[in-house]
Amino acid sequence: MVADQGECTRTAVVYGARGSDANAVVYDGQLTGERYRVDREGRRNWPTAAQFMCASCMTVRASVWDHCHTHGFVRAPLCTPEGVPPLLSSVSFPSQSASHNNRLSGSGSDDLNHRRPRWVCRTARGQRTRQEEAQRASHRQLVVMSLSDPDLIVCWERIPNAASPLEAKQIGFTNLIISNWSADYQLKRFNDDALRVLLREHFRGEIARKHWQNGGSQWRQIAEALGDSRGIRFASLVDEVYTQAVSEGPPIPPSAYFSAVG
Repeated sequence: MVADQGECTRTAVVYGARGSDANAVVYDGQLTGERYRVDREGRRNWPTAAQFMCASCMTVRASVWDHCHTHGFVRAPLCTPEGVPPLLSSVSFPSQSASHNNRLSGSGSDDLNHRRPRWVCRTARGQRTRQEEAQRASHRQLVVMSLSDPDLIVCWERIPNAASPLEAKQIGFTNLIISNWSADYQLKRFNDDALRVLLREHFRGEIARKHWQNGGSQWRQIAEALGDSRGIRFASLVDEVYTQAVSEGPPIPPSAYFSAVG
């Protein structure tokens, strides 16, 4: 299945049983020039969005009509209407003429604002999240394998100031904890205040402090190299709580974590 949308051509292989997404077609500007209508009577002669593939992900059947909020014209069928995806922010439909847009906006500079689909596809966004989760799971598996085999710990970067293989193992496991919180923060399951609550208790421990003392700068460096603003914010928050914990006094050593039994 190929969709030629002017500034780009998208190709997608669509899998599905007959009667599901298999008989949906690629949108080709069937509602070009139509004002978006919310009432049933105004849409009497419209095709349903479900007759078409989602013009963003090109993998599932559409369910809604996206429209230009500035000019009020129909743009394309989508599987969900949300936001602006970077990949498709420059797509335009050739069947909408520049002269038509000029009459709407009074200038050529605003033409693409009407013609350009601006959405985040639920399927594409979900796929990206699944890919990130799969990558984290792969990394987690590698770490767990090395923690269970001392001979593999030395395959990772050296942990400065680790007093023993056991302590290196503990610091490696602590990194998994921080990685999990980082993922939750990236997905906005945590806000800043919730993260601070977790970190205040976390940095009461000696191993937690050693972990961030050894590797905290690397977390920031990687986030900065990737241009990951939320990752940089995460590292800054951890730095903030770590610095506060150190200023409040010595940490709790592993030997003092549990009450004596007797």
